[in-house]
Amino acid sequence: MSVNIRQALAIGVFSTLSMDLLTGVAIWLKLVAPLPPNLVGRWFASVARAHPFHTDIAQSAPVNHELMVALPVHYAIGIVLATLYVWGTGELGWPRSFGIAVDILSTMPSETNRAFSEKKIL
Repeated sequence: MSVNIRQALAIGVFSTLSMDLLTGVAIWLKLVAPLPPNLVGRWFASVARAHPFHTDIAQSAPVNHELMVALPVHYAIGIVLATLYVWGTGELGWPRSFGIAVDILSTMPSETNRAFSEKKIL
């Protein structure tokens, strides 16, 4: 299955937007702790400056236009991941692509996993 640029953009934007909306619902239901978008932008900016590791990103020095950094990078990542997934399901087949995606994503360290392990959320 071939994915053109418009389809990739639409799939990536829609999937990232739906994830953001569901995160908003989860925050509203108090299922997860909110993460201010400016901190995401601060972290993206620090990665661009070759300093990706922080003890606490909230204690790091603020960066100009953090939100304007966060949104495009966040959606670009969503577009790339969605495009790779759709391409993979066409090339490798749905079950194999799903298994690979789950394996890769489940091994990635995340703030959410750390917060649950330290019981900061509940």
